[in-house]
Amino acid sequence: KGVGMLLAELMRIKAEGDYDGIKALVQKYGVKFDPKLRDEVVERYKALNLPAYFAGINSMLTLDGQKVEIEYPRNVEKQYLFYGAMYDPSLQPYPPSKRLTIKTTKSKK
Repeated sequence: KGVGMLLAELMRIKAEGDYDGIKALVQKYGVKFDPKLRDEVVERYKALNLPAYFAGINSMLTLDGQKVEIEYPRNVEKQYLFYGAMYDPSLQPYPPSKRLTIKTTKSKK
């Protein structure tokens, strides 16, 4: 119930652009906290022994005529370079025959 009420208030603030409302919400829930509770959460997290960072590898899709092929690359560096090539084509790690081209269209205003 409480989360729903907070979400409704957040959506209202966003819809109305209520700066004073968001400022009050952040002051009430986002700035002040109980240090004991924080310390308890940190200790519980440490006890889980989870890695601080996880890097996953996604499947890669290539188009071969009318057929889509799925590939599971094993090289995370190549995949990150591939994603970077969406913004800088010089980073493209795959040969031209395996490249997935992403076409963007500019919307007409």
